Amino acid sequence: MKQKSQKSKDDMWRNVVVIAGAVILFVVTLINTAFSFDKLNEYFDKQSLYIQSVEYKSILFAHILITFAAFFIYFGILAAACISYTNKKKADKRKAKDALESVNRKFEFQSQIVDSFSRLYCAMYNVDIVNDKIYEIVSEGEIKQIIGDEGNASEKLLELCDTYVSPEYREDMASFVDITTLEFRLKKSPVVRFEYQTDDEVWHKAAFITEKCTDGAISQVLYVTRVIDEEKHKELEYKNGLLAAIDEANKANMAKSDFLSRMSHDIRTPINGIIGMIDIAKKNLNDEQKIVDCFDKMGDASSHLLKIINDVLNMSKLESGNIEFTDERFDLKELIDECVSDIMAQALEQGISVRKHDITFEHSYVVGSPLHIRQILINIYSNAVKYTERGGYVKIVSEEIDCDGANATYKFVVTDTGIGMSERFMKNIYQPFSQENHGARTTYQGTGLGMSIVKKILDNMGGIIEVQSKEGIGSTFTVILTLPLAENNYERKNEETDSDVAGCDILSGTNILVVEDNIINMEIAKFMLEEEGVNVITSENGQEGLNTFMRSDINEINVILMDLMMPVMDGMEATKAIRGLDRPDAGTVPILAMTAKAFSEDVIAVKEAGMNDHISKPIDKNKFFDTIKKWL
Repeated sequence: MKQKSQKSKDDMWRNVVVIAGAVILFVVTLINTAFSFDKLNEYFDKQSLYIQSVEYKSILFAHILITFAAFFIYFGILAAACISYTNKKKADKRKAKDALESVNRKFEFQSQIVDSFSRLYCAMYNVDIVNDKIYEIVSEGEIKQIIGDEGNASEKLLELCDTYVSPEYREDMASFVDITTLEFRLKKSPVVRFEYQTDDEVWHKAAFITEKCTDGAISQVLYVTRVIDEEKHKELEYKNGLLAAIDEANKANMAKSDFLSRMSHDIRTPINGIIGMIDIAKKNLNDEQKIVDCFDKMGDASSHLLKIINDVLNMSKLESGNIEFTDERFDLKELIDECVSDIMAQALEQGISVRKHDITFEHSYVVGSPLHIRQILINIYSNAVKYTERGGYVKIVSEEIDCDGANATYKFVVTDTGIGMSERFMKNIYQPFSQENHGARTTYQGTGLGMSIVKKILDNMGGIIEVQSKEGIGSTFTVILTLPLAENNYERKNEETDSDVAGCDILSGTNILVVEDNIINMEIAKFMLEEEGVNVITSENGQEGLNTFMRSDINEINVILMDLMMPVMDGMEATKAIRGLDRPDAGTVPILAMTAKAFSEDVIAVKEAGMNDHISKPIDKNKFFDTIKKWL
């Protein structure tokens, strides 16, 4: 302002000097003009006397020129002064206009800021900390009614706490709006915030905002409030989701620890039995009956250990979603008969009768995954036998309940007179490792995974399972499953069903190539085959097996038993190589996978590679010979 005032004074004095100079020049010009005219008159009066005087003429002419020049200079200066004055006025007007436009722009910008804040905040107030006053900028609704246009800041904000804020937040809100401590808090941070709920459970966020002065003193602050209900609910939902995820992770860790503890017990128990029976057998080499008893118990322990491993691996596959279901044509009635036969020995040993009603399927041949259906039925059948006391019975009923021409629906009902289950336990029956009590693990030797596996397989196959049970009376399991019907021209293989295959003439004299890299597994297979009169040819890897087959005569080798995981060349590659040979029997010789890879996807893979069938390890003697005979 001082600079502008000084400049105005300078401009004023400059204009005064110009005008004074112009006036002086004008006066001088008038004097000179008068002198010139006086001389001119004198010239005309004395023309005759001075007409010859050149000097007088020159002086007179000079006076006339000076006069005209002075008039021109005067009018030039006057014109310049007028133009300068006019330009100055125009410049001043432009500056005034620009200044006004700048003020308007600032006012418009500030209005936009206020308007934007008013849309963001439901209340904005200016708070004078020094005088404890509050002034409205923008407000609406109940906050406006409570605080009003202006008033005592402490009183109005405390009234807001008591009448607007939910009771559970009032005490903290009162501390937040305490004017006496506000300056201290704002010196630490230019913004302090507080979130609260109103009586109608709407979330708000209040804030005091300030700019620190150069001297550090704070006298004026901005108090704002906005509704954050939607974003707060999202935040709470996210936090609850995190807490739920953490809870699930903790449960998973606990389940993992519990699983390891259970598996440690369940795996060590049969291993301890096997090791113990081996020691007892070694110390009773002369007692044949004792040795046979030890071997029988080792066999039982081994079977139990194998079931534990299978259950855990199957459950892992089901949990990960990596299980694959096949679409094979098979005889459902025959599969049920096989499952019942599998549990008969266990039932007879426990003194339990199995009452199997005749199966009267109108459609026996279906398409599906027989491995998984067998798994469902075996789990339910074996559980029924396992949990039934001596003298009890298990009743098995299978029937076709519906058919639409393309699909048939089957119902499998298993009823036992066993120990039954409580209503509380039945709610968790399909949870992994669930058992009525921990003592059942020792008494009945189960992992608690069987029904979990059954439920997950049925869920994946679109089936359902129901259970009814009473403690001390027994249980009834009902499975309903819909399967596509097989084509009418489905031909059934003629298969040997007698499980006792010792001494079968069909095996005697046959030539079987065993491709196996593990010495112990080779020894076991060779012993079992030679015991039945089979001529065994051995190879230690896929490449060697391929070479052996190439060296053999046409149709000399009747069956090839092929391991999968071997050095040099694996079983898959060897099978493809054999099938690709240019000889008549390359495409017809039965190649059977003999492997510890026993999942359904492994069965699919070996058949896609060109193998005819699958035998899983550990080898079950009856199934081993049944499968070989099927392809001879």
